Amino acid sequence: MLFRSEKARRTKYNVHFIETEITLVDAQGSEPAIVDKHGLIYVIHEEEAAVRADNSLKYPLIVRANIYDCIDWLLTSEWLDDDLTNFQGSKINTHFHFIQFDNQASDGVISGMSYEQSMRPFHQFKKDKEKGLPIPMNAKLTKAAKAGDKTIHVTNAKQYHVGITIIVGVDQVGKWEILRIAKIGNKTLTFTHPLENDHAVGEIATVEYVWQRFWADADVGTTFWHDHAFGGTTWPHGAVGTIIIEPVGSTWHDAKTGEPIRTGPIADIHSNELVGYGVGGSFREYKIGRAHV
Repeated sequence: MLFRSEKARRTKYNVHFIETEITLVDAQGSEPAIVDKHGLIYVIHEEEAAVRADNSLKYPLIVRANIYDCIDWLLTSEWLDDDLTNFQGSKINTHFHFIQFDNQASDGVISGMSYEQSMRPFHQFKKDKEKGLPIPMNAKLTKAAKAGDKTIHVTNAKQYHVGITIIVGVDQVGKWEILRIAKIGNKTLTFTHPLENDHAVGEIATVEYVWQRFWADADVGTTFWHDHAFGGTTWPHGAVGTIIIEPVGSTWHDAKTGEPIRTGPIADIHSNELVGYGVGGSFREYKIGRAHV
């Protein structure tokens, strides 16, 4: 198949790693429910509130991309330091299989001359115990900022460095933005470019994020990805995921409503392309996962 640039897209996912209680098996008769009080799963940010509120949505994240898509993967974490699961040193990342990436900056695995590709929780501002990793490099806005401003007022500016990038409004759906620091004041950060959105007092600015980029260069079908920082701890609690590479130019839809979707195990894939030897057109997709916990 020849590469057709008009079919290539840029697909964006803003992914949060969260800790949430998950009921694995409901109570039956005299038998109590089986509950994982330390469930650890990835969610896309715009779906986080719905996932936290609905146990039926608490399963390992399933995302999609089309052949030839360039996938931008912005990853942040809400997994706080504790003694039980991360030994006061919470760090997570994502490691993908079979699709293409720069292993220095988008592999997830940190080895050799690779850049740091894991992060600490963006909403942690203190530690109750003096062990493990230090407090993450987060700050809160102390003064409201308007679109067009180039300077923000924060609780701790001196922890950063001129020239680095930082997310402002990291927990605001659709309003977060990444800017480069040009100047650091006593409690101010000035950027090279102005803000595009308004930001309220108390919003979080942080360097605790990773922006990975992948390319789906071939039809590798269904493959998995996972945390590669604390895997022995996080995998049994749900810190794995799936990416399904769909036919070039396809669209993905809710099987009941027909509305476009971005995640989930069931989808109607609308396509005019071949999906197998001698088979083409649209189809309904079911993804089944199995894990030992």
